[in-house]
Amino acid sequence: MDKMVSIEDAELLICKALQNNGVVPQIATIVAKALVTAEIDGQKGHGFSRVASYSAQAKSGKVDGNALPAVKKNVRCERDCGCAQRLCLSCH
Repeated sequence: MDKMVSIEDAELLICKALQNNGVVPQIATIVAKALVTAEIDGQKGHGFSRVASYSAQAKSGKVDGNALPAVKKNVRCERDCGCAQRLCLSCH
């Protein structure tokens, strides 16, 4: 049986899951918002289904939950093994 939750509660749950696996709050919030937005938009493969794998990747060190992207040479973004959503927001 499906359970309905508010957008804010969904973002909070995902944010907490990511933070519990080593992602800093700033990045966890951005990723959570992106996953909830994808779910709302009907992109199930880019929404809630990714929470477990993103959490596992952060916990294992495959991605650095503390990595902040940097703009280099004014045109190229380096993600430093961090989350793509954070990179996209930083490069705009």
